[in-house]
Amino acid sequence: MWNAETSNLVSGSFKEHMGGILSVCYSPDGTQIVSGSSDRTVRVWDAETGAVVSGPFKGHTHHVSAVVYSPDGKHIVSGSFDHTLVVWDVGTGKVVSGPFEGHTDSIWSVDYSPVGKQFVSGSEDHTLCMWNAGTGTMISGPLKGHTGRVWSVAYSPDGKWIVSGSLDQTLLVWDAETGKAVLGPLKGHTEPVSSVKFSPNCKHIVSGSDDMTILVWDVQTGDVVAGPFYGHTFAVSSIAFSPDSKHVVSGSFDHTLRVWDAETGEMVSGPFEGHINGVTCVAYSPDGKRIVSGSDDQTVRVWDVETGKAVVPFQRYKDAFTGANSNSSNDDHLQILRPFQQNVAEAALAGLYDGSKLQNGWMLGKYSEMLFWVPPSNQVGLWRPKTIVLVSRRVTKLSFRHFVHGTSWMYCGSSERMEE
Repeated sequence: MWNAETSNLVSGSFKEHMGGILSVCYSPDGTQIVSGSSDRTVRVWDAETGAVVSGPFKGHTHHVSAVVYSPDGKHIVSGSFDHTLVVWDVGTGKVVSGPFEGHTDSIWSVDYSPVGKQFVSGSEDHTLCMWNAGTGTMISGPLKGHTGRVWSVAYSPDGKWIVSGSLDQTLLVWDAETGKAVLGPLKGHTEPVSSVKFSPNCKHIVSGSDDMTILVWDVQTGDVVAGPFYGHTFAVSSIAFSPDSKHVVSGSFDHTLRVWDAETGEMVSGPFEGHINGVTCVAYSPDGKRIVSGSDDQTVRVWDVETGKAVVPFQRYKDAFTGANSNSSNDDHLQILRPFQQNVAEAALAGLYDGSKLQNGWMLGKYSEMLFWVPPSNQVGLWRPKTIVLVSRRVTKLSFRHFVHGTSWMYCGSSERMEE
């Protein structure tokens, strides 16, 4: 465990995720972020500093594909490809209840009821199950209706309904008390439905799909009221409503995030670029000011919603890998990077901007000019102007204080060498 103020290691030696990040979730008060990974563990982070708060939680024997906080923020539920679910104590990392057994195949999704002590899970076995978080008993299920993997499940804010999205390209709405399907199947996507969420005002459902689009549905009628939203160039893996129900954030295997107007489908911010592999999960902070994303590139990133800019100072934690010309660090401790305003300004002067792309190892400017080359070992944890917090096995901070390019390249040489 790390001291968030001093960055000193005060208890244990926590390592970063060694596999892709499959699920992320903010705590109800917005102070923490939980992540589940293909490395079979669960970790809890300080949402402001990126420091490890607790973890790794070990117990699953396969990928941890889904994580969610309880409404009081004291517990975390995790679902895994090992067919089980576990309830953990956030502070101690100890198992509170579980493993819960009932599914016959991989668990892909889980959500906690905002009222009462129960949660729902969706599985590769085509079913949903509702569980009592305290006793581990199955309250209802397996609920049958889909003909393919249940990729995503979500409770309505009032806890009365559950929506599910499936590999069968449809959505179903279920009564959370009786377990009966009350709406659907809702059809509109042409590929599997990968992610579903209710709007905080309970009026709409948003869905993301492998067909690269996003749809907004009316909860009462099941009609599409907005969309499809076009912009992603690969499958949409995860979506979430903003707390005010006005916007939707999406993550995609095209490596980007985008923010949309939930009513018009207009892209209002993005694409947010920084991940170098597919974005697997996204979530809003409870105050709606930040977005957290997880990726197959093994990193977690935090973004400012309004400006997309880095707004907090750098803090170096133990053995953080910094400097574009540094050698790769062999230390396997957690590495965290937080950019500060001066670095952002320097980046702008160097031609690096929010939309800069990394292509064949080269960072490109606004006019696709090649600014600088990034070694493959430094591309995963490379800082971008929009990134607020970067958590990775290896992180790279770029200094632009003496950066020159184009026709000015000659000025980076020493006077002695120039005379030669």
